[in-house]
Amino acid sequence: EHELEIGQKIQRNFLPATIPAMPGWQLDGMLQPARKVAGDFYDFFMVPELQCMGIVIGDVCDKGVGAALFMTLFRSLIRSGALFGGRTERSAGDDELECTLLHALRSINRYIASTHRGSSMFASVFFGLIVPRTGLLRYVNAGHEAPWIGQGNGVRTQLSTTGPVVGLFEEAEYDVGSAEIRPGEWF
Repeated sequence: EHELEIGQKIQRNFLPATIPAMPGWQLDGMLQPARKVAGDFYDFFMVPELQCMGIVIGDVCDKGVGAALFMTLFRSLIRSGALFGGRTERSAGDDELECTLLHALRSINRYIASTHRGSSMFASVFFGLIVPRTGLLRYVNAGHEAPWIGQGNGVRTQLSTTGPVVGLFEEAEYDVGSAEIRPGEWF
């Protein structure tokens, strides 16, 4: 029980302690694990080079300690891939948001699928980049339940799956979706 409490504390430290402020936006996140530790995760982080915010929602298969350990790996690799990877792979005129999303998901997928093949662990992941001044949202939905965009009680659109879960198939391909979050809408 004591070890699980320590694990729970460590896992909570991997979630954002504060959510970066974006003028004109109200952001919040919450995680209620089914057990003391779990494979669910979320993240918010600024990507200064692209003048946008990364939003990640994920769920590692299974429950408990094993899923929690992989949660920390997935979350860390996604953030690292978005902040530090893929910049040199772009050519003039490339969509920087799309390149960042695809580089992060493809490299993480290849790494997990090849290096951790024997664990049979994978995650559904929604990873989006929001440009705060325009409301543009570019995203990859890797097998995660479709998030919604709406206003009041109504849903305007669902952000459907654009590729398979992360970590099962080394050569998996992902597409990038686009949406707009308008003033007064929720996501």
